[in-house]
Amino acid sequence: MASACLIRLPVWSYQEVRSYLTAGFQLAPERTVRMTGLLFARPESPLAKSEIMPNMSYFNHRSGNHIDVFMAGYLQVSGTITDGALEFSVPNFDEFRQEIESMTRWRYSGGVDLVLTNARLDEERGGAFLDFSSAIAINLDDAKRIGAIDTVEMFFEKIFRYAETQSGDDPTWGFSDQAGLRAAGSALIALVLSLLPASIQQEITKTAKFCVSDIRPQPAT
Repeated sequence: MASACLIRLPVWSYQEVRSYLTAGFQLAPERTVRMTGLLFARPESPLAKSEIMPNMSYFNHRSGNHIDVFMAGYLQVSGTITDGALEFSVPNFDEFRQEIESMTRWRYSGGVDLVLTNARLDEERGGAFLDFSSAIAINLDDAKRIGAIDTVEMFFEKIFRYAETQSGDDPTWGFSDQAGLRAAGSALIALVLSLLPASIQQEITKTAKFCVSDIRPQPAT
């Protein structure tokens, strides 16, 4: 299977994400669940400029076959990720933002946000889909401001390392039954909290508003 990478192109619509994930599942049929992220990081955002864009080549390699993270609004126009030959489209970023907001309770912070969820394969749906019943959002600006993470690259390293240790059919952040699916959001939050320094975990669990949010859609009425 081709190596997974942080940049998935084009990343301007949910349908493009689904198409890429479907192809990935077909190349590795033993995997039925993949941790997947949507990274909203405009190039002019200070955190993106200082800690994400300079690390693109490493993130691309390090993510391996274990996790897919799609960067909203970017297109590789020439060369390689290492060359930094990327083009950013404000309209397409904003359209993708609106599309994901319409599917979840997430609202873009204006800074750098990581939406983390599970991708699943379902032939009845015509391929892969993002299971937003297990979706959370991490505001990376807030996470750094309160000391929950030291740097974005160190936090991503922890996510990559965790993902590579899990099985492809039922990773520990995934659930195979309906009861599990209803609890998946809180489980993903617990996973992210476990990656943070022990000294801050107890304090932030007492905080009403934190940088990690459960963004699962409201139940249908």
